[in-house]
Amino acid sequence: MGQLVTLLDLIAPHVDEPGYGGYVRETYDTIPKELIFQDGIHLPISI
Repeated sequence: MGQLVTLLDLIAPHVDEPGYGGYVRETYDTIPKELIFQDGIHLPISI
């Protein structure tokens, strides 16, 4: 997840419209976590 957060930090300032950006799911998790962009940042992903 650490590398994902770094990638999201690079992408977030270039997102034109705030809101849903997709989801991520760890291999053995049953519930995906949403990626949300807002005001040039991404909201924290609870790990």
